Amino acid sequence: MKVELIEYKKVEKDGRVPTGGAVTIKPMVQMSTGEGCGLGNCHCSDGYWITIGAGRDTNGTVKVMVVYFDNKKEYNRFMKSHRLTG
Repeated sequence: MKVELIEYKKVEKDGRVPTGGAVTIKPMVQMSTGEGCGLGNCHCSDGYWITIGAGRDTNGTVKVMVVYFDNKKEYNRFMKSHRLTG
């Protein structure tokens, strides 16, 4: 398991970031149970993960926490026990 905190700074009100691309600016929770983003033939986010986004703050910062599970077995262990430690 890997836990990562990502901060996007200077995010526009429409979600655009200065380096290109965009992020979700509203609070959100998203997960993958092996299917990734779900778009056909896309492998941008394969695997097992949970993402929690705090939304855009008044300074234009968006903080996102991502938990990457090593494999399906580890993900299933988390879903059953509701807790994992590294």
